[in-house]
Amino acid sequence: MEEIKIKGLDEIIYHDVCDNGLNIYMWVNERVNNYYITYNVKYGSLDTEFKLKGDKKRHVVPQGTAHFIEHIKFNLPDNHTANDYYNQYGISINAFTTYNFTCYEVFGSSNFNGALDYLVEYVNTPYFTEEMVENEKSIICEEVKMSKNSPASKLYFASYNALLHNDRHKEMITGEEADVKKIKLKDVNLVYDNFYQPQNAFIVITGNFNPYEAAAVVKEKFKHMELKEGLEAKVIQPLEPLAVVKEHDVIMAGVEIPKAKILYKMKRSNFKIKDDLLLRVYLSIILRSNFGAASDFNEDLMEKELITSLSYSREIVGEYVVISLSVESKYIDTVIELIQDKMNNLVVDEDILRRRKRANIAALINDYDDIEYINSDIQENILEYNRVVDDMYEIYNNLDINLIQEIIGEINTDNYTVVELVPNKNEQ
Repeated sequence: MEEIKIKGLDEIIYHDVCDNGLNIYMWVNERVNNYYITYNVKYGSLDTEFKLKGDKKRHVVPQGTAHFIEHIKFNLPDNHTANDYYNQYGISINAFTTYNFTCYEVFGSSNFNGALDYLVEYVNTPYFTEEMVENEKSIICEEVKMSKNSPASKLYFASYNALLHNDRHKEMITGEEADVKKIKLKDVNLVYDNFYQPQNAFIVITGNFNPYEAAAVVKEKFKHMELKEGLEAKVIQPLEPLAVVKEHDVIMAGVEIPKAKILYKMKRSNFKIKDDLLLRVYLSIILRSNFGAASDFNEDLMEKELITSLSYSREIVGEYVVISLSVESKYIDTVIELIQDKMNNLVVDEDILRRRKRANIAALINDYDDIEYINSDIQENILEYNRVVDDMYEIYNNLDINLIQEIIGEINTDNYTVVELVPNKNEQ
């Protein structure tokens, strides 16, 4: 077993690999009495088109297939569900689907070995029927309706549909109702057989447990399971042009105060930093310094009562960097102009950088009190960087003001979209 030492902190991530290729990452916290286990399959809502090794055919499944499988995966033969096992021990289970992966989670404080053993068993036990697939469609369609009625969801997807032509980040993770109704048993089996493979999955365990025993439980379980071997799958992502779909859009919803999202789309290749982790860190520093709750800009707008909230995000979407500013304001047009002007005049000085270094390092240390956060952090590390990031302390400690200025100069605000969410006319 490998011990990954987190530099600058007295913490260790244990890493082991099963014979079938499944990776296990573990962090022990003896200060708590519970545990959190996630079984993570590298198959998400973006992965609707793919080729299989040795097969020239392109396979396409409906949008929402990943989420659909997550829903029905709890079902097991003989009219049982995974809940039947866990409920008897008072253990909580759940699952969720993202753009990039599907996660099956277990949270408990007793029967650790049994909880882990059964998680491996039920995720790796395929049991899908025509009746099950048809019955689940109405349930998920209701979930889609509820999600689409949410103002936050409306604004998010309207803004990404204004930003992106082909990239599937603009699509609902659940799929639209029409997508859900198209899903067939053959789609479910095709995806499960070829993506739900141990070498395409990983387990993360955090909390109070014995890592050596945990790894042994997983390995022993797999020895007694006959798994259907799938083919290596290669996901095909659509090409995305640089131009936005539309520069401005206004949609109506049941809100009292107008909201808006301003999204800037720029080529990843604009930035000289080739390391995605470093770029994300530096962009976060820049955006927090200029738009964060403690920034002069945010405080000034709040003091003048021009806004009720302001937030930011940055992400790498395929070949692009997307910077997003979200705002709620009664004076939405005025505030949008102020934000756009600020984006063209970003400032980070030595004093701000020193404060951000201290704050980030303090947060990094405090994070290791939270078993759910560390589990999620390891998930992100593996999915985004294919490694446990063990040098965040050094990254924060070595933040360079010259590099920040360089990145600010590389941020291009020419290509953007503004989407406003305004009150319904009959509610004004």
